[in-house]
Amino acid sequence: VDAQANLTLGLGIDPLDDVEKQGKKDIGHLLTDPRVSLEEVIIKKRWDDVKLDIVPSHIRLSHMESTLMMTPDIDRVLAKKTKKYVDEYDYILIDPPPSFGKANTIALMASSGVLIPTQLSSYPIRALEFVVGRAIAVDELKEGTLPILGIAVSMHNRTATKVSLEMIEQLK
Repeated sequence: VDAQANLTLGLGIDPLDDVEKQGKKDIGHLLTDPRVSLEEVIIKKRWDDVKLDIVPSHIRLSHMESTLMMTPDIDRVLAKKTKKYVDEYDYILIDPPPSFGKANTIALMASSGVLIPTQLSSYPIRALEFVVGRAIAVDELKEGTLPILGIAVSMHNRTATKVSLEMIEQLK
């Protein structure tokens, strides 16, 4: 659900070549067209014994904020479209955008838990307060709970400086 499509690209799917040029549908279609089902947007990938069904993102999602805002009950559309598939998958991972727009809310409303990635630098650590607050606010609106499963620190240098150690303490 992140218009930057970094995860889509990272999993070997090019939104232009593998989706747009081939006339396939992406997350934008899934969210805004009531007739589009999950099966229509999935691209299957396999690496040895690891199999993933991927709903690709696309940069066009960044231009759909007003459409998302005007669509009735949009906050629950992803939750409704994935609900019947919950038992078919070990995990359904949703990569939301790093902003607090409508796409972020849609992703949180469809989630059963939140894992928050962060870096050990001052701004991301400070932003955690807002991310946690957003998760709590969405938890109050949705059916079921939205627990925070943890915080995943990325790009961590094991030869941590004093500043990094202080930030780790702030996280705790």
